[in-house]
Amino acid sequence: MPNRYIRESAIESEPVNALSWQGEVFYRRLLNRADDFGRFTANPALLRASLFPLQLDKVSDKDVARLLTEAEERGLLA
Repeated sequence: MPNRYIRESAIESEPVNALSWQGEVFYRRLLNRADDFGRFTANPALLRASLFPLQLDKVSDKDVARLLTEAEERGLLA
């Protein structure tokens, strides 16, 4: 897997700061899983398993679907 660097400017990003704290955690975890072109699955069950493998008892598919929508609404995902 390639190394990922999150730029310091992410802290000042208006779209990122418009996310809930759960939304930001989701988005940052997703950045670590996306390929070099920013692509990854949008299937909530697969996202949940990939982004929260040690928290499956705490994060539901419904939570992931909500967080995915939140990031899309802020223009962070397409």
